[in-house]
Amino acid sequence: MHLSVHILYNRKPIVIISLFLIFMSQTFRAIAQDSSEEILYPWKSKSGLIGYSDQKGQLKIQPQFKDASLFTNEFAIIEKDGHKGIINKEGVIIIGCKYDEVQLAAVGNETLAITRKKYNAWWRINQWKLFPGFSIMGGARDKRFFDTEVQRMKWEITLLNNKQTFVSTDHRNGAYPYETSNIRHFKNKVLINDHLYQIDKRNIKHLSGLFKGFLIDSTLLRQQGDSYQIVDLDVKRQGEAIFNIPRVVNLKVGEELKELNTVSRISGIEVKFNFMEDQQAHIYIYPDLKKIFPLQISKYLDDNTNASEIIGNAKMIWSVPETDYFLIYSIIHLQNGFYLLHKNGFWESDRTKTKDFVVTSNSGNLMYPTVHDLGMDPLLPQNFLVKRIEQTRDHKHWFAVSGTTKSDSSSLSGIFDSAGKKWILPMRYGSLEQMKGYPYIWKFEFESQSDYKKKKYGLIDIKTGKIIIDPIYTTLTADGKAGIYNADKWEWFYINPITGKEYRECDSKNQY
Repeated sequence: MHLSVHILYNRKPIVIISLFLIFMSQTFRAIAQDSSEEILYPWKSKSGLIGYSDQKGQLKIQPQFKDASLFTNEFAIIEKDGHKGIINKEGVIIIGCKYDEVQLAAVGNETLAITRKKYNAWWRINQWKLFPGFSIMGGARDKRFFDTEVQRMKWEITLLNNKQTFVSTDHRNGAYPYETSNIRHFKNKVLINDHLYQIDKRNIKHLSGLFKGFLIDSTLLRQQGDSYQIVDLDVKRQGEAIFNIPRVVNLKVGEELKELNTVSRISGIEVKFNFMEDQQAHIYIYPDLKKIFPLQISKYLDDNTNASEIIGNAKMIWSVPETDYFLIYSIIHLQNGFYLLHKNGFWESDRTKTKDFVVTSNSGNLMYPTVHDLGMDPLLPQNFLVKRIEQTRDHKHWFAVSGTTKSDSSSLSGIFDSAGKKWILPMRYGSLEQMKGYPYIWKFEFESQSDYKKKKYGLIDIKTGKIIIDPIYTTLTADGKAGIYNADKWEWFYINPITGKEYRECDSKNQY
């Protein structure tokens, strides 16, 4: 599919992603300890039990767990008897092994635990199933009139430093209301599914109200009925503006009047714009409530493109932070395009103002710049079809490229330097994937295997091109948990992605 891109996102600490925005807040994920602290790795004994060792392989916590994770700040997840709990770095059990699932989330130096535990809510009589074993022939062994099993899930969120549980709710199985991706924080404020909490002196408390989220200037948007107000981090109101979500926004595009619904369907696809309106009928694009969206838009720059069609077929509209521009993603005559609109209502064509803009999909696939814009196409293998481009976290001009050959559909991957117009890693790898938290270290395959049991992953330093570990692992997670499948049996253990050392007890002199 041809992609016509006109503009993309401003490369600041602020990031625009195709379907949602992450601004001054930070998305949680479990991470290893700070590099200045002693790092403990899960260490697997010959018995299969897991303890913890330091980076040199010196045992710090004796093997006693069926499974264990890396530490997030001072805490790690462990498993015993099929259930999970949490320990600290001294090996003391902070939360007993009684949960079906546990996640950890770092909030600066504080740590949150999200726990899930199944239970039978048998007292919910209206959810009993009638005659599960009924048979007119009388052959069924199950003679119960009712199946009283009503599975529910108990969710809790706990501040681990003082074991304070501040969220406790029940949900049906399969509902995941408190995933770490739904939790954001800024300074000592934590936003969890529209609820704001404050961590103060190792205690956490709920702040009243519902909050739509952090704005680009680190203020918050607080909901009051059907309206919204801006408040600071101390929940004090900022200004007199009151915002609402309009059902319709009326624009004048050239000489044509255009009506944009906040929520609509175009070609069977739901389109939702983050419009917000104040008392003066000014329109904004959440979460940037500083820049007014123009209600009168000029004719487009060339006669072949209709500005009214750009607006009428828009799939997403963003405010580009810290600029005077709005970015519009539109599909016209089956062609995808990105268009830059100035806050004064005219269209921008000066490419020097957009040279550092980047747009990616939710999955991280690059939408702009294109292969042609990157200057990559003459350096690709012959008869090669690019399937995915991803900007690396290591360098803003380095892009991981993957695709297939048209002749035999073989998968190939490499890393391209758009500034130097050269390959950092040539297109000869079966797959490449960045290791989180380890700059310049990527896992790779020489040949991509469709059968996951036959896959072989290794690690490479893309800055030097040095192979840290030859491709020997059947699986390898981003945090360094490796798996080897051999003789219908899986062996799991952790490795150090920097040195390649394995944290397990074995006979090889090169391994712990």
